[in-house]
Amino acid sequence: TGHFPVTSGKIWFNGKPFTQVSPWMAVRAGIALAPEERKTQGLFLQLGVALNILLPRLRELSKIFGLLDWISINNISSLFVKELEIKTPTLWQQVRYLSGGNQQKLILARWLAKECKVLFLDEPTRGVDVSGKREIMKLIRKKAAEGLSFIVISSEAEELLEICDRLMVLSRGE
Repeated sequence: TGHFPVTSGKIWFNGKPFTQVSPWMAVRAGIALAPEERKTQGLFLQLGVALNILLPRLRELSKIFGLLDWISINNISSLFVKELEIKTPTLWQQVRYLSGGNQQKLILARWLAKECKVLFLDEPTRGVDVSGKREIMKLIRKKAAEGLSFIVISSEAEELLEICDRLMVLSRGE
């Protein structure tokens, strides 16, 4: 659901029908997407690492009159940078200067910080070097073992075999 209306079929989430919702409603319910095109669809390249991680939580990190709680932003984003081993000289480094692997881990950090329950990963390691791919795959396995659900879309067969419990092939909507 989201940009295009549901034309057939049903989606159930936590035992309830889940249809005709906006992307914002999906995020509030705990469903998020790490898009294939991270630079154009997933990141705000001109913003720093901390704000990119905490964008979905900025409302709750706003104090009175909409002023941001920079201490909380710094503390929370630091935790995720450390946990996901995002290599950055500072939390305020513009995301455009990070490597592809660190940019991808940053998107994962965003949705982990939002405490999503289901995370769609569209080509999670595209454009990422070999060591970055290993780190991302390790992180996905770790978070899946902790109870986070992933739906992975990938053209990399080895990647799917490494991280998936179940594989489904979809073609022309079936």
